[in-house]
Amino acid sequence: MEEQRILYLEQERLKKEEQARRAAAALEQQRIERARIEKERREERLAKLPLLLKWFDQASDPQNPEIANLFRRIAGYRYDTIKPEATGQAIGREQWMLNIHVAILLGEKDLQLSRYTAWEHIQLSHDQKRGVWGTENGMILLKGNLSILRKQVPSQREPAHEVFKKNEPLFLGLDLFFVKISEFMYIVPRFPHLRGIELQVKYMELRVPQTLGTPGMPLIENKWKRDPNTPTGQPFAPQPRLYVNGEFVKEAEPQKTRLVTEPPPLDRFPRRAGITRVYPGEPDYEEVCRKQGLFDLIPGYQASPSSTAHPQPDEPSHGHVNGITPPRSDKSKSVNGGSPHLGSISHQLPNGIGNTSPPPVAPS
Repeated sequence: MEEQRILYLEQERLKKEEQARRAAAALEQQRIERARIEKERREERLAKLPLLLKWFDQASDPQNPEIANLFRRIAGYRYDTIKPEATGQAIGREQWMLNIHVAILLGEKDLQLSRYTAWEHIQLSHDQKRGVWGTENGMILLKGNLSILRKQVPSQREPAHEVFKKNEPLFLGLDLFFVKISEFMYIVPRFPHLRGIELQVKYMELRVPQTLGTPGMPLIENKWKRDPNTPTGQPFAPQPRLYVNGEFVKEAEPQKTRLVTEPPPLDRFPRRAGITRVYPGEPDYEEVCRKQGLFDLIPGYQASPSSTAHPQPDEPSHGHVNGITPPRSDKSKSVNGGSPHLGSISHQLPNGIGNTSPPPVAPS
């Protein structure tokens, strides 16, 4: 009897262990399935977001003073350019900002700003979204000082024009609305990461794209020129309004022209088509640097000992200057890459243009 009891207990133990193993395996399988579904949903959600919101969706610490400082310049759209029927009224000069900019500054990933039910909302029409895209696509595409955030976004290998083309419809498909800047500033002091940061509200007039020849308002109408407090003959739009801890501090001073007595330093930045600057962190930064010979600007680049025998970007060889190749004779080189007439090799002007006339003879 004792042996049967021991055998029974052993069988029960093994049975319970098997049940526990199967239950654990089933739970693990459910966990893996939930993770797979969540990953698919996340990838599907990210695929619908432009570059800026892809980064924001994955930001681990959005309530960060460093991030807030990157987005401290706010586009403040004038109300009567959003609602033309307010033209001529005092409320028409109030400034409004995009909901996604509010969410990023507050560090709240709820783009609908559901916590702030008392705030007024103005939904953007498709044409108004196009107008905002025309002025704010630099922020949406993480350009300029925001390019450092691109490193936190999954690899973006497309050329710049493809990134632009891909992100525009994603931006136009967002649920966008304006909120009053005054209501946003009212809650700024509640957020420790925003304290002490100088927020700059740029004056913006919303330009809705119009087809040439469309009757109605002109393509460009500077409404600020008609404001009662605008001095006669003022040549520039209102300057940014500066806020600290939600309180208006002052209006920024107009930028003044600075006269220089020396030529500007050599522009050694990589540029697309020689015009648009490419910033570190952009997908084609290294490629453009290599094509333009700016190897020393590539992160981690180390010149080999033999590189001194090769021409550097700032030290043209064989007369290569500004991409022009003059004749190989050292005597025929010119500063701007031109090639003087053979008969004037010994009489060159400082700008590289040959003087074909004989040198002047000193009076006797």
